[in-house]
Amino acid sequence: MAMLFDGYVADFDTIVRHVVVKLNDVINGVTTANEEKREIVAEAEKELKDATSMCREAAIASKELRGPKKERGAERVAKMRKELEEAKSLLTRAQRQRASDLDPEAREQLFAGATPDDVKARLLSNTDRLHNATASIERSKRLAAENERIGMNVMRDLHSQKETLLRTRDNLAQADVNIDQSSKVLSRIARRIMTNKLLLGFIILIILAIIGVIIYLIITKTSAPAPSPTPSPSPSHRLLL
Repeated sequence: MAMLFDGYVADFDTIVRHVVVKLNDVINGVTTANEEKREIVAEAEKELKDATSMCREAAIASKELRGPKKERGAERVAKMRKELEEAKSLLTRAQRQRASDLDPEAREQLFAGATPDDVKARLLSNTDRLHNATASIERSKRLAAENERIGMNVMRDLHSQKETLLRTRDNLAQADVNIDQSSKVLSRIARRIMTNKLLLGFIILIILAIIGVIIYLIITKTSAPAPSPTPSPSPSHRLLL
């Protein structure tokens, strides 16, 4: 946004400097040809419209600056508006200068054959046209100011939405980090559960093996034949002895 603001300011400065130089030439008599004066004044009017647009865009862009740049931007916009008013004042003087330079022959041709009433009627008609043009300009200014206000409101809304989207993005990024950490914890828990299951199975197999050995020993001892009893000596045999 700062680069955009600087671009508007640079274009504005270029246009206004060019217009001021040309209008001063007309006012100070450096430019003497009436046709050239007319072209300069017409060109200055167009360029000042462009400068007005640049000033308006710079004012909108300055609202989006941050920190010290915002304050400097507001000061620069105020200076631009002052320079624009001075240039418009020069344009008005140049227009009057050009009107006063109209040669007498042209004035005679303009009012040739006209009665005083006709001249008065023409002057009144021109005055009415001038008033209508002034009113139209005022309406255009009000419309431009309203459009500028609407544009600034839209810019503020867009900026607010941008900040909301940035916060949402940060929250989603943090949530993604939390999900990754939770996934790692769950993976460790799953590995521990699997290890515990394997260990438990191994213990069960050992217990079953021990039980099997015990059962085998019991069955083997039970099925073995009993030893035959040793015959005791008869009584006569004992006597002989």
